[in-house]
Amino acid sequence: MWVRYPCDWQLYNKKMIYINKLRKNILSDDATIIHAIKCLNNSEHKICLILNKSKKLLGVMTDGDLRRAILKSSDFLKPINQFYNKNFTYCFEDTLKHVVKKKYMKDDSLLYIPVVDRKNLFIGLHLKKDFFEEILLKNEVVIMAGGMGKRLLPLTNNYPKPMLQVGGRPLLETIIYSLKSSNFVNINISVNYLKNKIINFFDDGKRLQLKIKYLIEKKPLGTIGSLSLLKNKIKEPILLINGDIYTSLKFENLISYHNSQKNEMTICVNNYSVQIPYGVINYKKIKKKIITEKPIFNFDVNSGIYVINPSLLKYIPKNKYCDMDTFINKIQKRKIGFFKIHETLIDIGDHKKFNKVQKMINND
Repeated sequence: MWVRYPCDWQLYNKKMIYINKLRKNILSDDATIIHAIKCLNNSEHKICLILNKSKKLLGVMTDGDLRRAILKSSDFLKPINQFYNKNFTYCFEDTLKHVVKKKYMKDDSLLYIPVVDRKNLFIGLHLKKDFFEEILLKNEVVIMAGGMGKRLLPLTNNYPKPMLQVGGRPLLETIIYSLKSSNFVNINISVNYLKNKIINFFDDGKRLQLKIKYLIEKKPLGTIGSLSLLKNKIKEPILLINGDIYTSLKFENLISYHNSQKNEMTICVNNYSVQIPYGVINYKKIKKKIITEKPIFNFDVNSGIYVINPSLLKYIPKNKYCDMDTFINKIQKRKIGFFKIHETLIDIGDHKKFNKVQKMINND
């Protein structure tokens, strides 16, 4: 009896994610930036697939494409056809697995390969993780957790701010679990105020299968000064996070963006809206209205998350107080890029924001 064995691509395509399971990822050509934001936030696979009515694949929009679009335009109702990638990488359904791996998967920023038939009709997605074993990121992470949290008194009388309970666990633990899920393993925590509360809780990180070290500030070193205490010989960009931030950001996307843009430093920014509670006068009468009632102004503000190349560490004074603003102004002639965060991001720096995070988590 003759037995027909499936060839390489037939076996591999059993792992492919087919179109019927990617409905949340599919957008039409006339979709807007806000549609892309919802798509990437709500879908498991962080890629937008732009199809026409015949299901022909017109282009893709990844996390990096979206953030570049947001930096170019603050109008979220603009159509994405101005921003999505029309010159994208794809393969055919019958492309052999070893060919896909060799030809397409060398690019570190490429996490997905769209699969089409010979008429360019979309079939599904290959995932990079199915080609390789899980890759752990070598980047050092520094979490700034040394502040006193005075604005959260009396909650911080006995606990450092990052150890306050958010959603049933310390916020710092939530940050570390998020980093672990993004494949970071080298975690450094900058500590000062009530430092033993943090050190005793996390120890060396073995129970979490992480390497946790502590940058112990004998005196407050500001919002970046503790990086001067790093002892390892560092080759990869450093991820720096304030320890009082609750966010759904996928940190590996930030590292990928930083590398792809060849930045020396990347500053994360998010939108902050301010409403003026009065009618604002337009003296120049350039606009149609002389008075605009209670206008809303939008600003991009510092999110407290950064990526810094090791070559910039020499600008941080050794074991001396240094704030991030001072540091950035000192290196402003170097290549600094910006990463627009559209995911949830709230700092718990005061009671109002702390309660906001608690309510948001309880309502999920």
